[in-house]
Amino acid sequence: SVGGTTVMNGAVVHRLPKAVYDRWATDADLAKAIPFASLETHWDIIEKDLQVKAPLEPLLESLPIHSLLNQLGWAHHAMKRNVLECKGSGRCLQGCPTGAKLSLENSYIPKFLDDGGRLVVRHRAERVIFRNYTALEVVALSPEKETVRFSARKAIVIAAGAVQSPVLLWKSGIENPEIGKHFQCHLSVVSVALLPRPVREIEGPPQGIEVTRFESE
Repeated sequence: SVGGTTVMNGAVVHRLPKAVYDRWATDADLAKAIPFASLETHWDIIEKDLQVKAPLEPLLESLPIHSLLNQLGWAHHAMKRNVLECKGSGRCLQGCPTGAKLSLENSYIPKFLDDGGRLVVRHRAERVIFRNYTALEVVALSPEKETVRFSARKAIVIAAGAVQSPVLLWKSGIENPEIGKHFQCHLSVVSVALLPRPVREIEGPPQGIEVTRFESE
């Protein structure tokens, strides 16, 4: 889908925690390349563009999980989400049926097109052409399996996900030994409870509250 994983996710938006940034900065000299203050400035702009707020905040105290977490003494809060007038359809992971989720097809892609951008769909990027460590062109296959090339006006950004991005770099002849060696993903854990009142999972966002008690772990 045009808009990538933002179309099919839970509309949850996190800033990179400072503790994680500090660890990465130590490992890869990140601080010299991208100062944390610069990231914060850009996050402010992005969160304004995408209407990032915590829409469940006013309802938090009425939810069964809130009182349970209070009993456990676990810090928690409503998640920040990129939605505008969420209808609570409960279908974020299938694509928002009302268009309230400000994923890329409802936010930056229309802006890109309005600003004169060109969107090419159903093409498969095969490799990037480099010269003197500068990315110049993308070689792609059309739906008819014809080879086409797209030249870069300023830069080429590879955003093919955690799995396909390193594959594309390999196919493009990049020989950095670190490529593909640092894959990470988050795991999901399911808890089931018997509650004294009905809870309908299909009502409201599928993800709305986060527990911060174990953040440091």
